[in-house]
Amino acid sequence: MNRLAERFPHTLNLVFDPERTGDGTGASYARRLRDRSDRQIAEDFVSHVRGGAALDGPERAVLYGAFDDVRVDTAEREVDR
Repeated sequence: MNRLAERFPHTLNLVFDPERTGDGTGASYARRLRDRSDRQIAEDFVSHVRGGAALDGPERAVLYGAFDDVRVDTAEREVDR
């Protein structure tokens, strides 16, 4: 980084310092997701990146349809083997 800063004096120094969840449990990410379905995880992700706004009915239908399409595609690939 020092060499970059010498050559490019306006170079930024980026540091990965994620915010904590604030849930206070100290549980690992995998443990927090353990008993949740892929659909629940995806819905919560969308809500999180929207600042808490949940999916409406049509959006939920599109999301669930995508999961169903992947499931069918995976099953078809298994049969083709």
